[in-house]
Amino acid sequence: LPQPSAAVCNGKTYDATACSVATAQWTNATWRSDQIGAMQITNWENSSCSIFFNSSICNQGSVSVLGVDAISAEHVQTTVRFAATNNLRLAIKSSGHDFLGRSTAAGSLLLWLHHMKNMTMIDQYLSCGLANVSNAVRIEAGAQWGDVYQWLSHFNLVAIGPAAGTVTVVGGYLQGGGHSPLSRWKGLAADQVLEYDVVTANGQRQTVNACQNSDLFWALSGGGGGTFAIVLSAVIRTYPSR
Repeated sequence: LPQPSAAVCNGKTYDATACSVATAQWTNATWRSDQIGAMQITNWENSSCSIFFNSSICNQGSVSVLGVDAISAEHVQTTVRFAATNNLRLAIKSSGHDFLGRSTAAGSLLLWLHHMKNMTMIDQYLSCGLANVSNAVRIEAGAQWGDVYQWLSHFNLVAIGPAAGTVTVVGGYLQGGGHSPLSRWKGLAADQVLEYDVVTANGQRQTVNACQNSDLFWALSGGGGGTFAIVLSAVIRTYPSR
């Protein structure tokens, strides 16, 4: 179950060993992304739990009350349909970097995409309406940029992404536009997307590109994470690193 990251240091959920780990790793972005209830910006969790003192009052705050650790498209589809059928608020999170706290919501069901991490090289992507694109890559929703950069380096390739390696590729970063230190060279990260694999609000899985569901493709390329669909993976361009 999701819980605030400091819950192990407080009240009935106190665990001395886990509290020591949480205290040591409190500002570690990698550790925070591995916790189902943690946000990178801790004020989006709650203000009643602390790693500095054991409080008898440690409530759920803005952390989702239930969560699904999705590892497949079927998990995502089933969760979306379940939430719709039962009129549940659905929060979507991969690494929890959203500065506005949109990776969580009080009283919600959390769809956690953190463990969907497959990365696949596509030697020749058959681009919609364009010339074939060499060395495109399909990246799943939980893959983080640090891992992607390292993987691409084995092929002497680079992708347009952020400086922070713990940010996930496909979530709010890509769907929000994706500013990059390399943007002056090749544009925003969203400009590099060739295709999305998504689940829409009715639980249907769809392929989205410039020719197929083109209106949704346009909306996803800068319209904000989790706004128009849940992105399972994206196919993006890469470039020679040397």
